[in-house]
Amino acid sequence: MDEMASNRDRTPQTWMPAQALHRKMLNRELRAAFIAGAEEQSNREKGRSLSKAEFQNVLARYPGDLPQTQRPTAQSCLTPSATALWPEASG
Repeated sequence: MDEMASNRDRTPQTWMPAQALHRKMLNRELRAAFIAGAEEQSNREKGRSLSKAEFQNVLARYPGDLPQTQRPTAQSCLTPSATALWPEASG
């Protein structure tokens, strides 16, 4: 059974398209690497692991996850000339 067929019977909250799942896993790995780098730096410079306060500081400095890309909608794909031909599609 292909992925689309297996996902048809599930609610949107219980499944995730492959691209979104890949992005979620990549973001998790990037966060872990960022934290691991801070932990290594603390061990190298201070000879100890991060304290709770230092860990919270590291999390506050984390630049954030990669943005989720969204599929273009029919609205966003309309050119001005297409909007003139089909005004009902523009809004």
